[in-house]
Amino acid sequence: QQPCSCNLCSAVSRTTQALATLFRDGTMLFHLDLSHNGFVAADCAILGESLKFNHTLFGLHLVGNEAAVDDHGFIIPRPTFNTSEAMKVATLQHQLNKYALDAPGFEPSLQRDAACCWLCERWVLQEVVYVPGLSDCEWRAEDVHAVFVFFSIDNFSRATALTRVEERLSRRSILALLSGQDSSVDSTQELDKPYDSTKLPFTGDGRVVRWVGHRMLPPSMEPLQVVFQVNSSFVCVQNLPSKKLAVPKTLVLHNLPGTTNAAGDDCSGMSAPPSTRPVVTQVSEVNILEMCRSGGEGQTRGEHAALCILEDPAQRGEVLVKPRAVKEKPAEIPVVQWRFETSIFAGFMRDFDAAERQCCDHDWEQSKLSSFFRDSATSEQIAAYVRSRYGQIMAAFHTVAFQGFTSTRSSIGVGMNAWRACLQEAAEPWLFSSDLQPADVDTIFVVSKVLASEKDQRRVLKALPESALSRFQFLEAFLRVAVRRFNVGREKGKSPLGAVEAFMEQSALGLNAVQLRRSVHQLVFTEDCCLAFRENRSVLE
Repeated sequence: QQPCSCNLCSAVSRTTQALATLFRDGTMLFHLDLSHNGFVAADCAILGESLKFNHTLFGLHLVGNEAAVDDHGFIIPRPTFNTSEAMKVATLQHQLNKYALDAPGFEPSLQRDAACCWLCERWVLQEVVYVPGLSDCEWRAEDVHAVFVFFSIDNFSRATALTRVEERLSRRSILALLSGQDSSVDSTQELDKPYDSTKLPFTGDGRVVRWVGHRMLPPSMEPLQVVFQVNSSFVCVQNLPSKKLAVPKTLVLHNLPGTTNAAGDDCSGMSAPPSTRPVVTQVSEVNILEMCRSGGEGQTRGEHAALCILEDPAQRGEVLVKPRAVKEKPAEIPVVQWRFETSIFAGFMRDFDAAERQCCDHDWEQSKLSSFFRDSATSEQIAAYVRSRYGQIMAAFHTVAFQGFTSTRSSIGVGMNAWRACLQEAAEPWLFSSDLQPADVDTIFVVSKVLASEKDQRRVLKALPESALSRFQFLEAFLRVAVRRFNVGREKGKSPLGAVEAFMEQSALGLNAVQLRRSVHQLVFTEDCCLAFRENRSVLE
């Protein structure tokens, strides 16, 4: 498709190129708001490519355009079918967020659709530390060659590398490190946390070995989930709280040449990039990282300086984490197609034609319809037609029978009043005529209640309702009404089969219930509902 050459599109194209040049070559721009400008995905892709190597723009807003900003500051194009509608939705969301932020005591939580502006949302610098022998007793300090950490904010898709640090610490700091307490512990007290003295993180000259990493994260009331990778193995560290996942997470291992796994196997052969040779692993336990509840909490504790000091270009090199300062693309987790047969709903018996035909044959055999239609050929024709539409009849019966049913002593059924209301709702105003009067409907109800073989059927069908129609009796009553309405003693009357077909087509009995049931199944039997049910299964049970 050729690009549009109108004046408006040409102006947008020139603006896009100018911004792209500014992103690529500029070093002074610190905060930029491009919200609600209607940039399409193609324009946003150009801006995104130019912004990849810019590490001085710390805040960018793209609400109301066909793109979003991720937690690292990259532009992610998101095409929409209707730009104007997307801008309306984005404007409404912006207004809602503004009202929420103005509410007293409100602090934004970690949200999937956050604007990801490090400045406006008051993101904080989060430090993550891994100590060999303490965080994980399986590894010695000299055996650890690489450590990475994955965060749930991006669905564990991009690894953050930790840097090996060797430093000399005082006795008090070492005791605090071993005991998991702060640095104010008494250097004379005994440690209350067990540790393996053979795996202490010390080098030969007495330095302490730690792996330290940093990442910018938004303030949150909820803890963040993290997963550590040591060499080529995922581990759950001991110095952070952990959580068992109801549904295991699928992660792609970040592989480096020359690393080994926990078993000591050489992983040098797995040095191919994740995009071409991913190593997928299921993780069932994660660590919990407590976040700052507000942007000023970390500054109050004296941990880190505010980002606002970086507005001076000369001071922007002081920050430990710069936007878009990552070397690799996020790992692409292979997509496994969700299937109903392997989901948590697999035990549910869905509707299928064979089951409906079996129900129809069973109900036809239990009713008196074989004797009602004396001609065997006519009986077979009507049975074949009803068999193809029996899902509607069952849906109509279930809708009426279960409505308001609360008894624990009797079976479900359709009472006389419900039976009359069901017909009137489906076939009004043409239901009654000179051939079918309201009294005839009541008579048909009573006749259909009579069993073909009272003694034998009562012995087999022990759960029949006392004063209501069961499902096979409902079928018989329905067909009797259809034949009576369109076939009895009229010169222009239809055949019995034509009468049943006419009644089914004009009344659409049970059709709405069938469509509603199918739509509910389509909405419920999905991958999202399956995951939500798995995660909350213990609560629901």
